[in-house]
Amino acid sequence: MELFHQMRTCGPAPNDVTFIAILSACAHAGLVREGREVLTFMKQHYKIVPRVEHHAIWTAMLGACKMHKNYDLG
Repeated sequence: MELFHQMRTCGPAPNDVTFIAILSACAHAGLVREGREVLTFMKQHYKIVPRVEHHAIWTAMLGACKMHKNYDLG
């Protein structure tokens, strides 16, 4: 996440592949709220339309929340 914040301030601009990596990192670390923020930021700030890969990672994160009965996050 620190590298993502550096990219936002110093460049280069993240692209759709960058966001796949960031969302994947959030998923592996259990950072659901951060993943939601990244997905929203990607769409609103960079105008990047989520692809199947983005949705697959997001769906996996929400599924993990349901599986672990963490309904507040997912």
